[in-house]
Amino acid sequence: MSMSNAVEVLTCPVCKVAMNRIAVVNRELDNCSVCGGVWLDSSELEAALSNAHTLRSPAAAVVLPSLCECPRCGKPLASSKYGYDSNASLQKCVTCNGTWLHHTQLSEIAKFRSTVHQRSIAEFLLLPTFQSENRWRQATAVLKSPFWACGTAVCLGIFCLLLAAHPVQSTIFFSTRAVVPILCIWQCDWLGEFTGIGFRLAGPRITEKTPPLAVAMGGWFLLLASFVAALLKFRQQ
Repeated sequence: MSMSNAVEVLTCPVCKVAMNRIAVVNRELDNCSVCGGVWLDSSELEAALSNAHTLRSPAAAVVLPSLCECPRCGKPLASSKYGYDSNASLQKCVTCNGTWLHHTQLSEIAKFRSTVHQRSIAEFLLLPTFQSENRWRQATAVLKSPFWACGTAVCLGIFCLLLAAHPVQSTIFFSTRAVVPILCIWQCDWLGEFTGIGFRLAGPRITEKTPPLAVAMGGWFLLLASFVAALLKFRQQ
């Protein structure tokens, strides 16, 4: 057998003995016959967890050292938790991205994965509804946000300076008319409570409370209309 086809034999970082190659789901994992630990290269964790029963159990009680070295590159392994809310730990190599798991650690991770909450069929059916509601809440929050209203007004004022034939007059014209729309967006909840108000003395009056979102959308319309009016009023003759 040529050297290029030789199988690399790894040494157990705990027992310092040669590990055996075990075929698991079309993969070969390095498993120690003494402590039952397993060395996993990148993307081999799923195969080991799905077939933990096929790996060797510890032949004897082994005291796990606090610091192990990577069987591939000899660098110290860094301890970390599997998942942010589990008590299962593992050791990873930051250089080759391999993972060392003792037999008990592998069992702990498999147990943790089995107890993780799985969505029910009803939750999967309602998931698009929840996502749609969240998107609507986010859009509503943007429309009612004074931060976005003031930021948009500043940007439109800059556009007046850049696009208008008379930039100073156009910007002043827009700025004075942007105050009311921004107030409508900023105080849409408060303004929506008002009733009995008419736009003209002899005109129709508001008899019902206005939804805050409608007030905010009206403010956005007035803000954009003020910008267009400023450009049209001071357009180049």
